[in-house]
Amino acid sequence: MILYLLYTEPSRLITFMTRTKLMTDYQNDILVGAFFISGIFALLAGVLIISVALFTGTAYFSTAHLGLQLES
Repeated sequence: MILYLLYTEPSRLITFMTRTKLMTDYQNDILVGAFFISGIFALLAGVLIISVALFTGTAYFSTAHLGLQLES
């Protein structure tokens, strides 16, 4: 059940582990911080992927546009 909650709903996992006394408040704070930091890294990775895709697309289309200008 813990792995299911980890992949589907991390906030419910934290609530479950705190209420069942599997974690202390200190461990809960560390887990929340780890989720926050990993979320920031995931956001930055997503931005990097989007920017690479946009850069590649604009470079491709500007090259195609330049090729059309050279032909005419």
